[in-house]
Amino acid sequence: MTESAPAMPKARKDLVLQEVGSEAFLYDKEGELVHILNVTALEIWRACDGRRDLMALEAKVRERFANLDGHDVSKDIGVLLAEFRKRGLLE
Repeated sequence: MTESAPAMPKARKDLVLQEVGSEAFLYDKEGELVHILNVTALEIWRACDGRRDLMALEAKVRERFANLDGHDVSKDIGVLLAEFRKRGLLE
């Protein structure tokens, strides 16, 4: 069963973010893991401040990126947030 996306996601503050171009590496020292985020995932992870819900995250993504017509942005963000949770990137 897939875990659901959190209602008001909050990024873990203890992860080390290293940006490389438009992408980033998140270092989890506790789990000794590295996570690679593309430009879209990075934008969403940064916006996970515990105060934004899925609709606010979608608005932020639509504001930042063009040509999203025809994409189910809300669903894509939900899937990404569920993956963030599964990988322990959220509080």
